[in-house]
Amino acid sequence: MIGLVLVTHGKLAEEFHHAVEHVVGPQKCIETVSIGPEDDMDQRRQD
Repeated sequence: MIGLVLVTHGKLAEEFHHAVEHVVGPQKCIETVSIGPEDDMDQRRQD
């Protein structure tokens, strides 16, 4: 099965995920990564 990783600024990725599940039901193969303005990008890349 193909998965999807959504990476966005702020909480947009989580909101996209919720919107998709609202329309088509639960999705187990979607992961979200939210990047904030104060995040250390080197640390986030390791997460």
